[in-house]
Amino acid sequence: MELIKAATEKELIAEIETFVVTVESVEIRDLNDCQGAVVFRNRIKTLTNQLEAARKELTVPLDDTKKKIMVRFKVPTDRLEALDLKIKNALLAFDAEQKRLAAIEQKRLDDLAAKAAQAERERLEKEAVVLVATTGDVSAAEEILKEAESVTAQVLELKAPSLAVFGVHTRDNWKVKVVDVSKLDRKYMIPDERALNELARSSKGNAKIHGVEFWNDKGVARR
Repeated sequence: MELIKAATEKELIAEIETFVVTVESVEIRDLNDCQGAVVFRNRIKTLTNQLEAARKELTVPLDDTKKKIMVRFKVPTDRLEALDLKIKNALLAFDAEQKRLAAIEQKRLDDLAAKAAQAERERLEKEAVVLVATTGDVSAAEEILKEAESVTAQVLELKAPSLAVFGVHTRDNWKVKVVDVSKLDRKYMIPDERALNELARSSKGNAKIHGVEFWNDKGVARR
């Protein structure tokens, strides 16, 4: 049976090749040529249907088998994907919380460092004032004031617990969600060509839509 199918398939392809080579130089010069062209198109339709039937005879069983296999594996695959998503979201939530807590602690440490620096500056400024009052040494007092101006907060950088220790890292994956299409820039709007083509067919090109032009892609149909 398989040998017969293979032979039939080869014969069909050979017939199509011969037909195409014979007819591809066709020219339409008079009504007789028109009649011949219609016959050719009918033959093209017949050969196309035969070719499609031969293809389906081979592919439909494969498609059916594939569908059955996909159904068998879909449920466990979906469960694994759902579990992976749940764990991923938990990791992201933990990472975000650790960063939030680290930011709070960092601000607390920064505030303490800033207060300590401010206190040191004020101590040096008072020292300069006392020095001038007790010794009159303006030059020494100015040096102390310069030292006070140079005092900066000694910031301790705090690092949040990182997933990197487990060989995992987070990465940004920015996406968009349209919240008000009326405010969207025109360059980001995609015309609905399917709806426009349906309007073109139903109105036979008589509808008036700004920004589009209807045209008639004429065809030749067999009765």
